[in-house]
Amino acid sequence: MIANKRVTLRPIKHQDIADYRRWLIDEPSPNDLDVSWDGDDDDEAYIQSLHNSVGKQRDIYYHLEVDDEEGQHIGWVSAYFMDERTKLCVGIDLPAAQQRKGYGESALTLYIAYLFDHHDVDMIYTNTLSGNEAMIRLAEKIGFTVKHVAPSVITLRGQVYDGLRFGIEREMFFER
Repeated sequence: MIANKRVTLRPIKHQDIADYRRWLIDEPSPNDLDVSWDGDDDDEAYIQSLHNSVGKQRDIYYHLEVDDEEGQHIGWVSAYFMDERTKLCVGIDLPAAQQRKGYGESALTLYIAYLFDHHDVDMIYTNTLSGNEAMIRLAEKIGFTVKHVAPSVITLRGQVYDGLRFGIEREMFFER
């Protein structure tokens, strides 16, 4: 468990699964652009994989839950490798009701510091779609810069979006 003044990052618990079901299936955001670039998202399979990971100890956590200062579960952060484990990417998911309150910046900054402390990488990346204004603002606020634009990677609800890859260097992150 790691924490700052605003948030606590912790491993998943059984009671978190109901939140995932609500956020992803029962009450999904109609404007949600937090999807994979290939559009191949299976929320039920994802929830099952989370359920299977409850209680498992890890040397490094690639998925942590976000609790606010009152201990309320408000979202999650995650990390994964791409390009044959050469690029470490991070992501965050907070329901719309929890956005624009500073939780995203607090959680993602805390998680990036954790990942830099546990990995010998010079840069951490995040991927999003051109229409995901909340994630773009958050990435830029933390100090990420655009490293790659993949034109027209997905069409959602009739709108074509570019894929954006942002990166932040270790030195730049810790100097901010």
